[in-house]
Amino acid sequence: MSAARAIATFLLVVAALSIGACGAKGPRVDAATIYTGPEARMEATDRSHVVVFSAPTGGWRVNLEGHEDKFDVRRAFITLRRPAPDRMVTQAIVEHHIDTAVPLAQNVEVYARVLEEEATGKGVGYKFAARAEATRSVTTPAAPR
Repeated sequence: MSAARAIATFLLVVAALSIGACGAKGPRVDAATIYTGPEARMEATDRSHVVVFSAPTGGWRVNLEGHEDKFDVRRAFITLRRPAPDRMVTQAIVEHHIDTAVPLAQNVEVYARVLEEEATGKGVGYKFAARAEATRSVTTPAAPR
């Protein structure tokens, strides 16, 4: 094998490994479609951002699946599971408060996906659902007496 061919083969292998590593990192975000699940709004505790989902009925399950840091934003990934169609549920809006575990000093974006009750979720991407900007509390020193 010539030196040029060996170098070309090496570069192809490195490129393939790099592309594979990039594709496997983090949850899949489906940027081409709009989130159409239960309404999401952002609130806060004294330390972290909270996302509130307003489910149309009882029986929904909501789980924080993980985080990913992307530039100046921490992304929170949440899975919502709707109840099975044959399940008896309350016919009332039910709010689910999920602490994102993202400190108030950081920007947060929430990505969500809606699955059927027993679905695996394999291959189902997350969609942008909500965002909150970082808040920095400013303390003012007490005035001299």
